[in-house]
Amino acid sequence: MQQIWDRLAGVFKFIGKMLLVDARVELTVVSIAMGLAFLAAHLALFVMTATGVEGGARTDIAYFASIFTLSTILGLASVRPLGTFREKAVARPAALLLGLGLLASRSTWSGIHPNIPELTGPSVLLLIAVCLLAPYCEESFFRGRLWKKLTRTGFNVGLVIVLTSLLYVFPHLPTSFAAFVDYATIGLMLGLVRYFRGGVLMPVLFHVAMNTMVMFKL
Repeated sequence: MQQIWDRLAGVFKFIGKMLLVDARVELTVVSIAMGLAFLAAHLALFVMTATGVEGGARTDIAYFASIFTLSTILGLASVRPLGTFREKAVARPAALLLGLGLLASRSTWSGIHPNIPELTGPSVLLLIAVCLLAPYCEESFFRGRLWKKLTRTGFNVGLVIVLTSLLYVFPHLPTSFAAFVDYATIGLMLGLVRYFRGGVLMPVLFHVAMNTMVMFKL
């Protein structure tokens, strides 16, 4: 029994070291981004209340303000060409198959007629933020900047994949254990794609495709 407690203590000590020492800057960036995203969404709601904006436009603008703010901060914290986040590819076919498997697991396809949202100004802005800006910035931060830092710190690739996946869940604010597992699984899949491909570009592209499928219910 003592051995079990000692091992658990070791695990918690390791996680604490990772968060408070190895990834403290990145965790701080994510926390600041989340706080500012929260404020941006509520400021947008306040302005829309004052100007009488209601209905779907109100929701789209609030979501856009939140996602745009969060993604922009993560992106600015990772301003480097995607090519600088590259290593030697391990198995390109495996990366492709994992990415396609991720898309298949996200698909809600039930026919040949996708659900195309009404293309208003606010909805188009939201689509751009969700389908283009967020995937690029999140992958640059989690599978780019954070991945590189943990690798250089001495973490083996398995731990890097797990830790970047867990931190990827954080800004998505899962409201249930099922949602936590869902986001963690997405992070793991994208992390594996990044490892086997040896770069960030493919995870970005699959992230774009995944978010687009979700938005259009493909």
